[in-house]
Amino acid sequence: MSLKQLFYTICFAALWVATGLAQTTNEDSTVTFTNWGEDGHGVQLAIALTNNAVPAGSGFSIFIRMKNLSTNIIYVGESSLGGNYSVSLKDDFGKAYILTRTPLVNTYNMLMPMHPGESRYWVKLAGVNKYYKPSGIFATQEFVPMGSYTLEVTRTFIRDKTSAQPESLKANLLRMQIE
Repeated sequence: MSLKQLFYTICFAALWVATGLAQTTNEDSTVTFTNWGEDGHGVQLAIALTNNAVPAGSGFSIFIRMKNLSTNIIYVGESSLGGNYSVSLKDDFGKAYILTRTPLVNTYNMLMPMHPGESRYWVKLAGVNKYYKPSGIFATQEFVPMGSYTLEVTRTFIRDKTSAQPESLKANLLRMQIE
């Protein structure tokens, strides 16, 4: 492999991970969703981790399940973290570390219908190797400090495709440790 091919391969892999394209629709049988977030218009969101302890400066996978318990079709956008998802950590003193960039324009790559009774499953990658200031646009080049945190994940969906007004749905809160 030439140096140029290696460079392009590394760039593609970094882009693949950074945009959250590393996702699956096949559910991992080792992940259990036992604690669901609040019901929002008949839709619920849950998150799970395979390991609640994460090494400082590393990445981790967030397993996300959404279920439509309403009697209506809803629409979910398929995009990266920061597009339809927001991820943050809060320490025990209430300081938030935002792990996803706030999009300048909220667009959806694809709107997929989610029928009543249907559920969807995603795996999204996040990292504690940097965090975003409250504006959500510029990342620091600092690791999230070691300590105990509450992981918060929010996802948007469209309840009415004619208005395309996104609804925000918060998952259950999980405790995690950065070591």
